[in-house]
Amino acid sequence: YAFVACVKRVRDGESALEVHFDEPSTLTVTNLRRSYRVPVIDEAEIELILHWADNQQAHGKLSNISESGFEATLPVSEDVLEVDTEVQCELKFREDRLLLPAVVRRRKQSQFALQFTLARDLENRPAIVALQKVVRTLEQLWLKSRKREMSGPDAA
Repeated sequence: YAFVACVKRVRDGESALEVHFDEPSTLTVTNLRRSYRVPVIDEAEIELILHWADNQQAHGKLSNISESGFEATLPVSEDVLEVDTEVQCELKFREDRLLLPAVVRRRKQSQFALQFTLARDLENRPAIVALQKVVRTLEQLWLKSRKREMSGPDAA
């Protein structure tokens, strides 16, 4: 959340500094996220392989994906793929095979969050477009699966 207003007065309170703002005449809501995470369903059949130093690799299971990164489960030991490790992500989905650079941003046991580090320049435009296509297709598959769930025999 972000609030934009003028400071009306600042007062040294008993236990904290109090800051009073002018009440805004209008409120605007916006989402500052650059890209939305799309849950990856099993029926999507997308393959994830991470490649890193010394020709090491691991197959993973995607939890969700966006145009800026993904979360996945990877069967690797605790001393492998620490935060800030740079990797190459290989995504195989239908007729597409993408090789994208990424960096490990979060890790909790076998759960990883990676951020794509592909520069957004003209040279990488084909890879960016291919990634956008894959994410949109996975989003459509997920939405269709939700629609099926909601219209199933137990739907109210």
